[in-house]
Amino acid sequence: MVLFLVLLLLVVAFIILKPKKARKSSNIKYEYQSKPQQREDNDEYKEYNKYYDKEVATPEIEIKYEIKKDADGEVYGEKDAYEVGSIAFEGGDEYRSSFDIEIDYKDREGLSTTRQVKVKSFRINEEETEAEIYGYCYLRDAGRTFYATRIKRCVDLDTGEIIKKIPTFLKTKHYASPEGKWELWMNKRNCEVEVLVYIGRLDKQLRRKEREIIIEYAQSKEPELNISIEVVEDYLKGCGTISKAMFGRHLTKLSAGTEDEKNDFIKTCEKIVGTKKEKTTEEQKAIENIRRRFFGKE
Repeated sequence: MVLFLVLLLLVVAFIILKPKKARKSSNIKYEYQSKPQQREDNDEYKEYNKYYDKEVATPEIEIKYEIKKDADGEVYGEKDAYEVGSIAFEGGDEYRSSFDIEIDYKDREGLSTTRQVKVKSFRINEEETEAEIYGYCYLRDAGRTFYATRIKRCVDLDTGEIIKKIPTFLKTKHYASPEGKWELWMNKRNCEVEVLVYIGRLDKQLRRKEREIIIEYAQSKEPELNISIEVVEDYLKGCGTISKAMFGRHLTKLSAGTEDEKNDFIKTCEKIVGTKKEKTTEEQKAIENIRRRFFGKE
């Protein structure tokens, strides 16, 4: 028994006095920590350089930037000063488009970088002196917000043009895009498309054939805009329906059109209803209501 207790005490003493090995972190976030000691036998340093030296490949654009290092070989500019809320942005409508630019940007902490950005959306103030741009930054491989007044150089990567007035350029680019063209169409003819959607959704859903009829109608009314089928399809899939009161107000506006325009519109409504095997009572009443508002007859 005494021998057993002695052995037990020796084991416990060995465990307590045994030197501990340095713990190696398995969750290193290089983007937010300082660079490890520059030694070739330092595995952490090798992994760090492997992380930063790789290029981010995308199918949309060729990335030409290089990671910048100072005279001592230190990587700099690896952390952004986030711009959200850093500048008081007064009002402005939001525009949604997709195009690529290259910018020389100086953030609120004075860090200057050259980046290529896929613009996703932007806002412009009423005076068109400032723009808030949100997009995918290829340098950071993440979404970022930029302000036009902090951009020192801007290049349209579609044309290679150097941009002087960024807010004006953004609006021009937007209205030349498929999303912008559809917005222009809606600014002129939103009553028509909303009534057509209302007719299509009287049975609580807007089927593919009904959407195709609405797209065909939209393209025929503004052929010079060359409206994108995909953009209109996305809009129709996500849009809701107007109220019965709004339906009536839209019909009042549409009744001011020419006789040919009104006949064409009624035919389109009937085509939408005709995609179903049977016409519901609500659909029949809606068509009759349109005829009465347009021509004063059933």
